[in-house]
Amino acid sequence: MLIPYREFKLAEENGRVSISKVFVGPTPHMELSISSLMHLLMTSEVDDWQVVGSSVPYRSW
Repeated sequence: MLIPYREFKLAEENGRVSISKVFVGPTPHMELSISSLMHLLMTSEVDDWQVVGSSVPYRSW
């Protein structure tokens, strides 16, 4: 299937990226996914972020 997308720049003119909140999930490994994303954001040039786990339950059917 085709997945439509559009490319755009996240960085501001000064080269910094500002993301206020990222939602993770649903996923069977919520803690691992959140931890991985937090590590990525901490080591990147992203300012003032918050990571939130999805309240939608993961279903494996």
